[in-house]
Amino acid sequence: SITSKSGSTQCQQCEAGSYEVNRTSCEACPEGTFGVNSTSCEPCPPGTTSGVGKQSCTACPAGKYSSTDGSRICQSCLAGQYSNSKSASCSDCFAGTYSGSGAGSCTACAGGQISGSGASSCTSCVAGQHSPGGASSCITCPAGKYSSVSGSSSCTACPGGTYSNAGAQSCTTCLDGQYSGVGSASCTICGAGKYSSAGASACSTCDAGKYSAGGVVSCSVCSAGTYSNAGASSCIECSAGYY
Repeated sequence: SITSKSGSTQCQQCEAGSYEVNRTSCEACPEGTFGVNSTSCEPCPPGTTSGVGKQSCTACPAGKYSSTDGSRICQSCLAGQYSNSKSASCSDCFAGTYSGSGAGSCTACAGGQISGSGASSCTSCVAGQHSPGGASSCITCPAGKYSSVSGSSSCTACPGGTYSNAGAQSCTTCLDGQYSGVGSASCTICGAGKYSSAGASACSTCDAGKYSAGGVVSCSVCSAGTYSNAGASSCIECSAGYY
C-alpha cells in the first residue's frame, strides 16, 4: 500500500490496479478483482481471473474455467469434458470422443472403438463387430463377413469356400458337395453333374463316363452297359448291339 504524508502540497492519484482508502493511502486490488478507477475494485466476471493489483482480468485458457464473479484461479475441466478460452463452465465431450483432464478439445475415438458422451476414454468393439472413427456404437458384421479380434475398424469378407452369419468372429467351411463365392452368407449345393470337396469356391464337372445327382464329393462311375457325357446327372443305356 502507499500512504500519503502530512503536509503534502498536492494530492496524488492511486495507480491503476489500486484504490484509495480514507483518502490517506492506496491499496492494491486483491486477487479476483481489477481496478476500474482509483476509488474501487470490481470482481472479475466468470471465465476470467486476476492477480493482485491488476487493472484488467485475464481470460481462463482453454481447458480451464471460472464459474463465479471474483474467481482467484481458473480450475481445470474434468476428464471427459472440455472448454474454450474464457469459459464459465466445461462441456461434456460428445459421444464418439473423449478427453483427459484440462482439455481444450475432445479427441475422436479411433476406428474400432466407441464412447458415450462425457467419456474419459474409448472402449473397443468386441470381435464380430466394427466401427469407424468417432463412433458412438459398434456395428455388427453382416452375414458373409467377420472380424476376428476386438477393436476392428472394418469387417473382412469370408473367402470363397466359406460362409458366415451376422456377427461372426470367423468363417465356416462349406461341406462336401457345396461351394460359395467370396463374402457368402451361406453355401450352395452343387447341382447335378457336378461335385466338390469341403471348402470349394466352385463345383467341378463330372468327367464323361461318370455322373452325379448333385451335392456329392465325387462322381459315380457308370455301370457296364451304360455311358455318359461330361456333366451328366445319370447314365444312358447302350443301344441294342452296343456295349
